[in-house]
Amino acid sequence: MSQPNADSRQPKTTPARRVAIWIIKIALLGGVSWYVGVALVRAFGQVDWTAVRVRPLLLAGGAALLAASILVAGLVTRAIYSRLGVRLRLGQAVSLYTVPMLGNYLPGRVFAPIGHVAIARSFGASAAPAAAAVGLLTGLGLLASVVLGFAFLLVAPAASLDAGTLRILRIGLGLCLAGALVAVHPRVYFGGLSLLLRAFKRPPIAARFGLPTMAGLLGGVSAYAVIYVAGFAVMAMGIAAMGVSAASTLIGAICLANAAGFVAIFAPAGIGVREGVLLVLLTPTLGAGTAAVVVVALRLMQTVADVALAGAGLVLMRRRQSRKGQA
Repeated sequence: MSQPNADSRQPKTTPARRVAIWIIKIALLGGVSWYVGVALVRAFGQVDWTAVRVRPLLLAGGAALLAASILVAGLVTRAIYSRLGVRLRLGQAVSLYTVPMLGNYLPGRVFAPIGHVAIARSFGASAAPAAAAVGLLTGLGLLASVVLGFAFLLVAPAASLDAGTLRILRIGLGLCLAGALVAVHPRVYFGGLSLLLRAFKRPPIAARFGLPTMAGLLGGVSAYAVIYVAGFAVMAMGIAAMGVSAASTLIGAICLANAAGFVAIFAPAGIGVREGVLLVLLTPTLGAGTAAVVVVALRLMQTVADVALAGAGLVLMRRRQSRKGQA
């Protein structure tokens, strides 16, 4: 008697189950958006509009930091692919990091990595190293955001934070640092990545980085995250009047909000979740009204920045392809 093959023994997602999953995601998104929307409307009632003014120099400085951060991200991406045996030009690496960003605005978290792999294959990379690079960039980026978020909030002026909040921040930072030391170990990281690739029926990666390499990559991703988030913090300071001392609070809050928004797979681009976390973290320092203005401004600025950076990456990619075609 013939035995069923491995694929037939695997549980399949039925149409009813898919519909149920979508209903749950829509309900979560609707509930979070409603709750955060109501909180923002109430907070806007406390805005001191005389403190809201546009400062072009700060906006330009923030935009310059965003551009610089993408160059750092391109260097890190190129270094990862080089370790995986794929040589990329800096422009290609920048395109790989920026163009798939727009996939985050679609439901789920699959379109951005799918786009990354597709673009990488057009550059001559096979699917295995491309999937491994996505796993490294995503995992290290999430890890760096959480650690940096807690760290910057702890070094921020804590006059408005009570002892309980500070204790939670210290515990969170300690746990994140301990988790980072474990997660960055090659056996742990690549073991988990191999399991993930196997779950998606992708071949395991052959490359294994040493601990110094993993630590260096985490440092590079952290440098990118700091510069990138600092750009948004400076731009936020160019809209709402606040002192330089608020920069650390802004950077820490944005890092944690970005991480929370990424983990919330039901929310495209983390909408709602990101704003809620920002509002909670910024209100004690900036006040509810100013925090609400900053939250809405940051959402608009990030959307514009993502589209602009993806457009620049697309231009680089097409220019490279046209040169290749002419050759």
